[in-house]
Amino acid sequence: MYLSLDTTVVWNCFCIVWVGVVFRGRTLLVAWTIVAQSISTVRLWTIQRVLRQAMRTIPDGVEVVLLADRGFADGKLMKYLKETLHWHFRIRIKRSFQFQLHGQWHTVSRVVLKAGDVYCTEAVAIGKTKPYRDVYLAFAHDKPSGEYWVIVSDESTNPQTFAQYRLRFQVEESFLDLKSNGFQLEASRIRDKFSLSQLCGVIALTMLFLVLQGGRWSQHTKGGE
Repeated sequence: MYLSLDTTVVWNCFCIVWVGVVFRGRTLLVAWTIVAQSISTVRLWTIQRVLRQAMRTIPDGVEVVLLADRGFADGKLMKYLKETLHWHFRIRIKRSFQFQLHGQWHTVSRVVLKAGDVYCTEAVAIGKTKPYRDVYLAFAHDKPSGEYWVIVSDESTNPQTFAQYRLRFQVEESFLDLKSNGFQLEASRIRDKFSLSQLCGVIALTMLFLVLQGGRWSQHTKGGE
């Protein structure tokens, strides 16, 4: 099971911290919290609280991979995911990060690749101040866009690591559904944190219902064919 961790800000006064299951082009909301702030960066303990909520919804025996963007690249969070929740992770990191390989420290931005190239490391440590060890990096230079990508993983990396990480982008479609493309959350007049959280719960149930109905319709159509 792939989970996506992300945040979105509404009305420049509330930040929604969101964990959802990646499924059929969407990320189905399973855990969330509302923080009264105008920025998308949240504290570690807030993230941990949402992750614990998500963990309680997952059946026993399911292998979980958490996907997250650069704002969540924190060694303490990685340790919590691996040692407390026993989850895997694929997290994008900034090019300013430092990593230790063969006893030497390097900056991510110093790794230069030709367009289209992929480079995967053996086990490294990241974060020179308080290193987190035994993680793996995957570097890629995307040829069409010219953008560099660096993913940190608790498991050995390969080109498939980037295909796994791309699943995270499905959360953008869910945010569109939440806002301008569907539920019109920002058109509501709610400015109370508790009420907003309750509304997110209603939206989460509605999204799940719609996806289940769509899945049944799709199966019925194929069966008819």
